Amino acid sequence: MSIRAWSKTESLFSKDIVNDQLRQNLADPWAIVEDVEDIYAQSLTCYAESMPAERFAVEVTQQLGCIRLDIGQNFQGMTN
Repeated sequence: MSIRAWSKTESLFSKDIVNDQLRQNLADPWAIVEDVEDIYAQSLTCYAESMPAERFAVEVTQQLGCIRLDIGQNFQGMTN
């Protein structure tokens, strides 16, 4: 994980943080970079296996759902 990786990730989210008026402290940069790297690695593996797009969508949806659940739980913990 690198500063460069976070810089790229932050640039993707910076407009959303401003537009949605999100508090920046709610975003854990290291967790985001780790999740992005995991999804990217999974994408490369599926591509190397010539996995059809439909199957890839099923594979990645489960991982994205877990990430979303974690984020939701962390957000609720910070607002309570």
